[in-house]
Amino acid sequence: MFTQRSLAALTVVSLVLTGCATVPEPIQGERYSQNFFPDQAIERSLGTPVRWGGVIVDTRPQADRTCIEVLAQELDSRAYPKRSDDDFGRFVVCDPAFLDPEIYTNGRYITAVGTLEQFQIGQIGEFDYRYPVVKADAVYLWPERDDVDYAPYYGRGFYYPYYGYGYPYYFGYSRYPYSRGGFHGRVHSSGGETKSSGTSSTK
Repeated sequence: MFTQRSLAALTVVSLVLTGCATVPEPIQGERYSQNFFPDQAIERSLGTPVRWGGVIVDTRPQADRTCIEVLAQELDSRAYPKRSDDDFGRFVVCDPAFLDPEIYTNGRYITAVGTLEQFQIGQIGEFDYRYPVVKADAVYLWPERDDVDYAPYYGRGFYYPYYGYGYPYYFGYSRYPYSRGGFHGRVHSSGGETKSSGTSSTK
């Protein structure tokens, strides 16, 4: 028989587990497709709202936007990129705001939502690569983690309570969309960090 205390404990555990499976608010939305990966994108995919994520390869600020190159990964139930050696391609995600490359650094994990806008040819070494380019509605920079917990970072310079340190990471150029953190008009999340520009912006 369960005591009142044990039932209360089970309830708390259940709530915690449920919370852990929640997609961070900035990158929520049923309209965003995860039915295909960047390496499967074709001309007919243009205009599709997507939710893609992965590892930052490079962040490149431009005059009117910041673009992040991302090595795509499969997303789990929280939209967090799973660590894997599988090749899902690369994509570039562009956000109209400035994202600092010292924050959005190589190796950080991001998840972006937005619209697949175009393809562009770039280079990986001497190899020509065709990148899907995502116009971001929101870019979420996941906090650095040790393999266990990662908490969302909400707002620039503010970290979700109870999670210790985190760093917002900025743009990079890749074949796939990328995102950044802090709120600046569009919604961007970074390690729990989100950036917003009146809506969500740019995976």
